[in-house]
Amino acid sequence: MSQLCLGQDKRHTTQLLALFSPWTLPQCAQRPSLPLLQITKVDRGLRRLSRLQLLSLAGNWLHRLPGRRLPSALRSLELFANRLQDLSSLAEDPPSWLLHLGLARNQLSDNSNLHLLGDCFKQLRTLDLGDNDICVLEDVLTTLRDLKHLRSLRLEGNPCSMCEVYREAVVLNAPSLHFLDDIELWNMDRYVPDDLDMRPHLSKGVLLFFCYRLIGLPQPRPMVVSGKKVIQTFHVEVELPLMDPALWQDVPTPPPTPPPERPPSPPPAEGKKGDAGAKGSKKDSKGKKSAAQSDDEAAAETEPPPPDPLDGVEEEPVVCSSSWFRTPDLPWAKLLAYPEPLELPAPAEDLSTLRDTFRSQVRVKVVLQQSLPPEKPKKAKPGKKEAPEEPAEEPRETVVGRAVVAQFRLRMRPPRWDERTVDFEWSLEEGGGRPAYAQPATEPLMDIVYRDKKEKSKTGGRGADAGSVCEPRPVPERLTCHVGLGVARLLPARPHVPAYEAGALGCHDTWSTE
Repeated sequence: MSQLCLGQDKRHTTQLLALFSPWTLPQCAQRPSLPLLQITKVDRGLRRLSRLQLLSLAGNWLHRLPGRRLPSALRSLELFANRLQDLSSLAEDPPSWLLHLGLARNQLSDNSNLHLLGDCFKQLRTLDLGDNDICVLEDVLTTLRDLKHLRSLRLEGNPCSMCEVYREAVVLNAPSLHFLDDIELWNMDRYVPDDLDMRPHLSKGVLLFFCYRLIGLPQPRPMVVSGKKVIQTFHVEVELPLMDPALWQDVPTPPPTPPPERPPSPPPAEGKKGDAGAKGSKKDSKGKKSAAQSDDEAAAETEPPPPDPLDGVEEEPVVCSSSWFRTPDLPWAKLLAYPEPLELPAPAEDLSTLRDTFRSQVRVKVVLQQSLPPEKPKKAKPGKKEAPEEPAEEPRETVVGRAVVAQFRLRMRPPRWDERTVDFEWSLEEGGGRPAYAQPATEPLMDIVYRDKKEKSKTGGRGADAGSVCEPRPVPERLTCHVGLGVARLLPARPHVPAYEAGALGCHDTWSTE
């Protein structure tokens, strides 16, 4: 009888799980699953199960698992969600024909002796190392060179999967691979330029923030302050605390800037035309007007102004914080598009900051900023020589106010190596409600094209699909925001091709399952 030690607490009696003996083991018991049993230790009796081929110990408390205690006929070993930190114990006389090894969501790092996988498990077909803390991709590449029969590898969830040449480096060092992170490799995915030097890019990672478009923004009213026309622009801000350079450098966080004073309200329109006596004298000089015209003018003066489209928008003080990153300012338009993304390199080349950022929630704001134009420098009088002065700073705009038009959160997830970005869509509800979270997009938002209702479609027709990405769509009437976050790759990602079209385009490889 084999035994698995389930508890090491001295306050309770050690619990033993009895399995069938090898000579009476039925067919259904050749693949036992023992998850979520708080197993901390496996005894020597497990090796006596000579017919055992598949074993799952997922979700337990194993800190180490000696390979010499595993049955020699074992073909699949699943150790998902345990507490393994080192592979030295597992590499001690393991089963020689192990085909699958699952080590995802453990505590493996660069100091876990990953090279032992290539030395002791040379027959592996599938290897799962996802959701660990492996930062140096070169250690994994050394292991892959020794696994000549590997068909499937999973590394997503590790910081090393955020580097700029993740796919290229893995494919080049594992030519027998057919699946990477549960995604089938196509012919185009195997292309790596001969002159590509990957070494400088193995430790670099850049986060990309896209604001594809803002639709249905309220048009602000013209404003004049101190005789100057107020410049009113829109931009998008995203909060990424882990990308804050102040966390990685000895730089004190700047204090918040006090809120600017509200601009004074413009004088009433009547004051510009003078008093009533002046009006009368002008009218008398030009001739008397009819009673109907005077009634119309009086009604126009007493008519209330139209409602401000920005009524109800939350005003916010200007706060200087290095954890907020913003797009450039653009003037109002019915559809605002930001063509260039924000590029944020990983602080101190620590790829774990990128990985952890995509595991968190981030806040996004759509902000209306009101500012005064910079003052023009005074020109020197002709013929008058002045002493040379030090070059002064370029004049900047003076912010006089800002308002948050929309604010929402993103539930992040790491981008796959075959997709450019993880996209989100936020829009007002039918009743005017403001959702707290943006919804994940069901299609790539970068490729969507909008047109006005009166404009006819330039592409497509009867033969085009109504839901095609290339088919122009009418502009939404409600306030809508399309954003996306991704990781910079040295080579572009594969084009978005539906699965049912991939085979027709010849994207798949023909390979043997032996």
